[in-house]
Formats: sequence, C-alpha cells, structure tokens
Amino acid sequence: MRVVISLKVVPDYEQVRMAQGATVLDVAQVPRVVYTFDELALEMALRIKDKNAGTELIVVSMSPDAAKVREVVKKALAMGADRAVIVEDAAFGDADSWAQAQVLKAVVEKLGEVSLLSYGIPGIQGEAFPLGVEVGHLLNWPVVSYASEMAVTGDTVAVVRHIEGGKQSVDVPMPAVVTIGKFQADPRLPTFKGIMGAKNKPLEVWSLADLAVTPDALGHSVRQTAVAPPSARGAGRKIEGDAVDVAKEAIASLRGRQFV
Repeated sequence: MRVVISLKVVPDYEQVRMAQGATVLDVAQVPRVVYTFDELALEMALRIKDKNAGTELIVVSMSPDAAKVREVVKKALAMGADRAVIVEDAAFGDADSWAQAQVLKAVVEKLGEVSLLSYGIPGIQGEAFPLGVEVGHLLNWPVVSYASEMAVTGDTVAVVRHIEGGKQSVDVPMPAVVTIGKFQADPRLPTFKGIMGAKNKPLEVWSLADLAVTPDALGHSVRQTAVAPPSARGAGRKIEGDAVDVAKEAIASLRGRQFV
C-alpha cells in the first residue's frame, strides 16, 4: 500500500510580525516549519504504517524554492516517512488552491498505485492550500474531511470525523482523500536513528515539466492585494437605569447598527 502525505511548509506563525506601516507580512527571514495539521496527518499515516507491513509512506511538498524547504521535509523522513518529493516552480509563490490541487493530482498519478492521500485542513496559508474536495474531484476519489481518527483494513479506510455536536464514523473504499482536523495525540519526535537513517532515504526534486503540467495551470484566480492589522476598537458605551429601559435602549442601539 502506498500512502501520500502532502506537507505544506509555512513560516513559523509564532515568529511572524507586521512591520509598522507595512501592508504585507514580511516572512523572508522567518524559519519554516511543517503546517500543524499536515504534521498530524503525517503522524496518523505513520500509525497506519506501523500496523500495516509493506506500507510505503511518501511525503510531497510544493515550493517556489526547494532549498528553503529541504531541511523541513527531511524531518518527515526522520520521523519515519520512506521517501520525499519536492515539486519546485517559481509559480508556487502565487498559486491558489485550485492550481496546487492540479499539481497534487499530477504527483499522485506520476507516483502511481497510491491508495491514500492525506493532509491537514486549510489554515494559515488561506487560499493557497489545496482542498480535499478539489483534489478528490480531479482524481475522482471519495473524500472525507476533518478526520480525527483513521485506520486501514484491506481496501477500506475507516475514518472518524468531527461534526457539529459530535463525531461521525465512515468507511470509504480506497483510493481516497482524507483531510485531517482534530487529533488528540502529538506527532512523534525524530529519533537519533531516524535522523541518521533519513540521510539515505530518497528525496527528489521534480519540476512541472516532470509532471507534464504547464505553467499556465498555475494561474491564480485569487490575488492578495494587501494585509493590514485590524482597526483599533473604539470606546464602549455603558447604559444605566431601569432594566427594562436599558434592554430597550440596547436593542435599539444594536438595530441601529444592523447587528440584529
């Protein structure tokens, strides 16, 4: 069985700051890390690999500069992944979710015989994050989103997903796409043996040409024009008096601002 985990390498959000007067975030010098939910997806896949002999786990990352993500991807190999692929192209700097979904589809098809594709729910990267439904649509595979548990039995993946007010258990045939939401366990840390072993595991860098994807496919439909901090909050208003009168005045004030 072949399992593919898509890893989004992102700036360490705890170190991102906005300079005074800036309209965009400057992340050039911010260290890169694996997106939190992708790392949870990797841990889930590693647990499947632990229980299913013969499972090959491949991590895939898309980046405009492979050199900037190579060390981060190597951590996944040290954790237990068997192979890594970095797809490099300058266009990834502006690619939106649909563009990245097309590339991820091409990666899966080039690898061949993939049973399961998994990664984290969209997050801090906004629109530039392939959605499960987009990739599932392109591959014509079933999709399960917001998974918190995942197990493989034969040709079926059993998933527990969070829904409003509880949990839902679903079984879907593979190949399938599963995106990861909440997960209670922390990702494992690389061991010294894993770190040393990662040096001998294959890490390939592919281009769009290797995937038979044209640069035009990465044309984006969503463009970020500016980023700004939220406006400062104004002073509050305190209403005093009889409870009934206070309630009436509060409701009138909210209606006047079209809050109710």
